[in-house]
Amino acid sequence: MIPDMDPDARRHLAWCTNVSGLTEGTVRVRTSVLRQLHRVVARPLREATEADLLRWDESITGRPATRKAYISHVVSLYAWLMDVGVLEVSPADALTAPRVQRGVPPAGATSGELLDRWAMAMRAAGNAERTVTERRLLLERVERHTGQEPAAFTAEALAGYLAGLRTTSTRSTYWGGLRAWFVWLVEVEELRADNPMRKLRRPKVPRRRPRPVTDDQLQRLLASGIRGRTRTWILLGSYQGLRVHEIAKIRGEDVDLEAGTLRVVGKGGIDLELPLHPLVAAEAAKYPAAGWWFPSYEGYGRAGEHVVSPTVSITISRAMRRAGIPCTAHQLRHWFGTNTLRAAGGNLRVAQELLRHASIATTALYTQVDDSERRAAILALPTSLTVGQR
Repeated sequence: MIPDMDPDARRHLAWCTNVSGLTEGTVRVRTSVLRQLHRVVARPLREATEADLLRWDESITGRPATRKAYISHVVSLYAWLMDVGVLEVSPADALTAPRVQRGVPPAGATSGELLDRWAMAMRAAGNAERTVTERRLLLERVERHTGQEPAAFTAEALAGYLAGLRTTSTRSTYWGGLRAWFVWLVEVEELRADNPMRKLRRPKVPRRRPRPVTDDQLQRLLASGIRGRTRTWILLGSYQGLRVHEIAKIRGEDVDLEAGTLRVVGKGGIDLELPLHPLVAAEAAKYPAAGWWFPSYEGYGRAGEHVVSPTVSITISRAMRRAGIPCTAHQLRHWFGTNTLRAAGGNLRVAQELLRHASIATTALYTQVDDSERRAAILALPTSLTVGQR
């Protein structure tokens, strides 16, 4: 553990060390920069304002290249805090890195070449392949919609595209992908002077009610004559709380029956161990002790790979429809969150750890409190307080 360090910064540095592939020297410099930032801000970094960061910026001494490097470390921290759901808006948007003379990109680089370079940069930073693919597809969709090349998107065109999307959650997700593109284009590669995303605020996603499957629905689903592999997927979603992409890539090496643990590589490449539920431990006997539990079938162009996450999601959803259950695969994870919260006596931190959420606010979206629990809480209030009674 790094002493005298903001908790969010400490988690970010652990991610930099274990997941992103940053060199030891870069992590050492970032540690120093974030410690200095914490001293200047003098409060949790997630609560820092734009004014706090501008005050820190003014405290930096040295050459423009030094200031630029320091700002890039702080921008990276806040980009990560947004990616993991801790923040919706980055106060680091207020920082403007000084222009430093550097190499010029190849003349006449096409949009495809720029997107290839960005994809390489994302992989080098440790982004999941799914994230790389989805962000590239997003830029290609916006290019077709606006008629503008990705490097030339205007704020007006981007606002028009985002406004045309059906749901607020989709707008928020796409806003994040577009912001990541312009951070790389403007602040890393310096291929454009302005960042149009600074004119667009992240769409506020309304709070959703938790939507877990019911106990009865889960029981009916497991008793509906489903195939063995589908049953295992359902148990992994409901009794381990795994996302579909985490289910798809389980390996025999991830299961330690002796220790009773399941290793999961989740969002952002975070590697954690979960307690293994006995129902899932019993399923392990059906699968190899090494290699993919769910390899892709031959002829699907993925020889030697695991099944893709849509296969897991669609298969579970179809099994639910056949059983007359109007739910989705992800609602198994909601069931897991709700029931682990109850089993933990309402301790939201336990559910947060098991769901592997960066923000406890996200956990609240997964955990349902039913009417009987709310009524019981009201009726449990003390009735002996009769001060002022007439």
